[in-house]
Amino acid sequence: MTTSKQVVPVVIIGKGTIGKLFGKVIEETTRNEYVVNYITRADSAEERSDKLKNAAIIMLAVKPKDLDGVLDEEVKEYAQERATICSFVAGVDSSAYAQKLGESARLVRVMPNTTTEVELGFASITRTLGAEPEDVQSIKEVLSSATTLVDLEESKVDEFTAVAGCAPAYFLRFAKVLQSAAEDLGIGAEDATTFVANTMIGVGLMVQGSPDEHKSIEQLINEVASEGGATEKAIQSLDSSDFNAVIKNAITSAYQHLKS
Repeated sequence: MTTSKQVVPVVIIGKGTIGKLFGKVIEETTRNEYVVNYITRADSAEERSDKLKNAAIIMLAVKPKDLDGVLDEEVKEYAQERATICSFVAGVDSSAYAQKLGESARLVRVMPNTTTEVELGFASITRTLGAEPEDVQSIKEVLSSATTLVDLEESKVDEFTAVAGCAPAYFLRFAKVLQSAAEDLGIGAEDATTFVANTMIGVGLMVQGSPDEHKSIEQLINEVASEGGATEKAIQSLDSSDFNAVIKNAITSAYQHLKS
């Protein structure tokens, strides 16, 4: 006689981009081992309580400005019980949670990026306050099918977020410029989109490398930018505009915002 595996109840507070993204990931990749419920502003107090009281994992996917209210109104009552709290909220460290939930709250911070949607995400995971290693493991089991999780000290989470968490937008902003330039040169919009998408995917695979050969990013650039060629001229133009500094300044701006 076989015993069916117990279904783990997960409650996601917030149904914005990150909340919907991870809800979808959990539902589609965990083979029905987890059941997902959302809490939104439309839920009554009774509905919220019913969902939370049975939750094994409570995921916080709200904006930083809304976090205090959510902790006071939604989570505080359940933080000392069996639920593991998983926060996706950027720029709020564990001290803020400790004030609301107490030092014993089982808090795990995860800083993801949106490429999780295509199961190529990259995220940091940090054990804080009263969380135990098994709490971290439970979150890894939920998310690891769609994102690579890197254990990180909390002191480095904001730096990670400014680089990796924001990275999809940096790449997409550059992709938007390439797409627009292609259209300006007479390439149709659909073809321009395909060219940009295929190039981003292809370059990613090249950077990743094959099992028997790995090239540095600098090597890959040099293979395209042959001496005296058009690509070399384009790279020189980027250098003259201090392209590197522009990108690094953007990352610094993101980091300073997270720390403010």
